[in-house]
Formats: sequence, structure tokens, C-alpha cells
Amino acid sequence: MIHRIKRWLDRYTLDDGGNEAFRKETTFINFNRYRVFTLLLLATFTVLTLLDFCLVKQRAWSSEGYFGIFLVHAVTASLLLLLLPFLYYSPPRTADNVRLRHRAVVISLTLVIMLSQVATMYFDLLLSLQMTTFVIMVFGIGAGILMRLYESVLFFTLCNALFLSAVMYAIKKPEVLANFYVNGPVMIVIAWALSRVVYLAHKMNFIHRRTIERKNDEIRLMMEKISRSEMEYRQLFENSPLGVFRTSVDGRVLAANNAILKMLKSVSLEDLSQKGLTGLYVDPGDRARLWERLRAGPLAGFETVLQLRDGSSLPVSISGSLVRGEGGLIFEGTIEDITVRKRAEEELRRSEEKYKFLVENTSDIIWIFDLATLTYSFGSQSLERVLGYTTGEAVGLTLDDIFTPDTKKAVQEGFRKVLGAGSPTDLILMEAEHIARDGGRVWMEINAVAQMEESGNIVAFTGVSRDISKRKRAEAEREAAVLALRRSEEQ
Repeated sequence: MIHRIKRWLDRYTLDDGGNEAFRKETTFINFNRYRVFTLLLLATFTVLTLLDFCLVKQRAWSSEGYFGIFLVHAVTASLLLLLLPFLYYSPPRTADNVRLRHRAVVISLTLVIMLSQVATMYFDLLLSLQMTTFVIMVFGIGAGILMRLYESVLFFTLCNALFLSAVMYAIKKPEVLANFYVNGPVMIVIAWALSRVVYLAHKMNFIHRRTIERKNDEIRLMMEKISRSEMEYRQLFENSPLGVFRTSVDGRVLAANNAILKMLKSVSLEDLSQKGLTGLYVDPGDRARLWERLRAGPLAGFETVLQLRDGSSLPVSISGSLVRGEGGLIFEGTIEDITVRKRAEEELRRSEEKYKFLVENTSDIIWIFDLATLTYSFGSQSLERVLGYTTGEAVGLTLDDIFTPDTKKAVQEGFRKVLGAGSPTDLILMEAEHIARDGGRVWMEINAVAQMEESGNIVAFTGVSRDISKRKRAEAEREAAVLALRRSEEQ
């Protein structure tokens, strides 16, 4: 039960910002109501004053009550006339424009009307024991002017006090006085209850409107975000260098961007839709293979060749996935023109074939020496013809395996010169005696270059070794011949 009461009270609870906005709105409403009522009241009291003044000829002013009513009407009309400019000078256009002076005008008018009707009631009691004007006043203000709880309690308590004071001075008969003591406060309590109902109804309406406005703001912000997202998606869709598309299961093109239209040499989406993507596959079996992979999950990098309307072929890479649409499954994806990549791959393949041909058929030995393991990591096929090692056996050979001790030192010295800090060159050019697999000796010319990683560190040496055994033998024979000729001349 307590929780239900708490939830009910929470419905009428506002935060600090809401309370301030509601206070301004109630003042704004009261101010604008008084702008209308004050004109009517001013006209009414002016007419009443003139009528009262006409009673002079009938000598009605000889009675204390009529003269008092005349004074009340005249003073009330004067006060209303005095307050009227404040209602029309720089009035608030919205609730946010409400200021303290507007609230002061509302309070002043409420007090003027209350005091006027209490005074009128007093003189009516003297003349005819009537309190009609007072009742009309409390019910009118209770129903027409919005007041917070403490304001309503203060106002109606003051009304009750003034009512009881007026009755006490105007009525001398105890039995009549008792009736007024009962009826007056009862009427005031009823008017106060009415004011609370009107106030709470307005507050509930304000809370509902505020809730709706907040929801509308949230919806508006959400729609703005959706609109921005749609615009960004549309820009991405239209300006993407990749061809973006949506197709149905039967191959009908539902959407396509400018890139795909240009890629497939289509004039418009309608033009592309007439043929669809189904009839573009050079190999019809590719479409079946594509959908088989799509059903297994998202597709990435499916390569195929499409036949264009001018008869040319276009290698493409297709990526995408199946999504659930209103009419069933929809294929959403991208098409990338891979002509340049395919051309580069073909050129690379041809270059590799040429390189492989040269490596496999050259008479020189091409090798790579890894500095991390201090072993050879590659040797070309000519290694078997020159030194007797196969390409498989070449991997893992050390310097000790193919060089004599003196030659090994010379090779290591060449490596050190290149590896040393401040080395003027990264090239090695030297002659070295190699040990063949069968133990024979083979002289070779070594031409090597340092191989560096991105950081600049040398990680290996790549080189070409050429068999110079014949040249070495020819040089030895020539030296022997020269030596023999020199000896014969000496003899």
C-alpha cells in the first residue's frame, strides 16, 4: 500500500528544473487570465460606480451600506485602472519570459479582488445579510487562478479570517451569526478543495506534456541521428571506390552504387537490373560455388571473371553476406576490380619464372649465408655440378664444410670488414679455394653483397660464386712456362 502511494505521489513530483518551469507556466497562465478578467472587472466596477453615483438623487446614500458599497466600487475601479498598465506593458510572450514583476502583478490583483469582495460582503451583510459576492469571489479565484499548496492555504486562510471578522462586526444576532460562522468556512474549504483539484489537474497535464515533449525530443534526436547515419551511409555508398550492391536470391539487382555501374559499364541501375548479375559470370559454375560459400557464412575475397556488355572480361573479387529482408534473403556485398592486381600477379609470376630459370640454369652458384645461424640457407642447382652438393644438402652447410682453414679466415675477414662500423662498402669480391664434396679443390671467385633488414642491421650475405679453376690452372701453367724460359735464358 505504501509503495502504491509512493508511486502515485511520484507521478506528481518534478525535479528542480521541472518545478521552476511549472512555476513560470502557472504565473504565465494567471497573468494572461488577469489580462482578460481585469478589463471585464474594470468595466463592471466602473458601471457599478456610476450606478451607485446615480442613487444620490434617490437619497440612498443616507444608508451607511450604500455609501460603503459606492466607496468599494470606486476604490476597486481605481486600483484596477492603476494596475492595468502593468498587465499590458512588456507582457511575457512565453512562460520562459516570466519575471518577478509579473508574479507581483498577479499577487496584487488577487489581493485587490479579495479585499474588494470582502468589503462588499460586509456592506451587503449590513443591508440584506447576503454574502453572495464573497462566495462568487472565492470560488472564482479557486477555479480560475492556479496556486501552489502553501499559496492556496495562505490565501483561503486569510479569506476565512477576513470573512469571520466582517461577519462579527456586521451581524449582531447570535442565531444568524452562528449560521454564517458555519456556512462561510464550509464554502471557503470547498473553494480551497476546488482550487487544489484544478491545480493538480493542471500539474498532471503539465507533467504529461513535459513527458511527451521529452519523448518527442528523444524521438527527434533519434531521427536526426538516423537521418545523419542514412546520409553518411548514402555518401559512403555512393562515393565508395568499391562496387556496392544488393541482390535478391534470383540475381535481381536491388541497389548498386556508381562505382559498380561504372565498373560493369552499365548506364543505370535499371540497365543493370535487366540483365542482372547472374548472366555476367564467364564461368556459370562460379555463381553456384559463390552461393554455396555464402550459405556457409560471410564471404570474403571470392574471385571470378565477369563478362561485360562490350564483350570484355573483368576479373573481380566479391565479398558479402546474406541478410534477411522483407522479401526473403538478400545478398549484400562489394565487388572489387582486381584487374591491376591480377596484372601485377601475372608480372610477378613471369618475373619469378625468369628468376627461377636464371637461377636454375646459370653456371654460377647463387647462395645466401645467414648470419644468425652462420650457415647457408640457400644454394642454386649449379652447386651440385661444381661442388657436388644438392640444393637440399646446401641448406645448413657451414664455412668449415666448403672452405680450407686459410680460405675460411679470408672469407671471415671479408665479412668482418663489411660488418664493421663505418665500413665504406657492403660488397665482397675475393677468390677462395673451396672443398668439393668428394674432397677435391675448386677455386672460385666470390662476389657477395650484404642483405639488410628494415632497421638497417645486416642479417645475411647474398652472393654469386663462379668457378675459376680453369683460369687458375692457366695462370699456373703460364707462370711455370715463364719460369722455365727464365731458367733456360740463364743457362
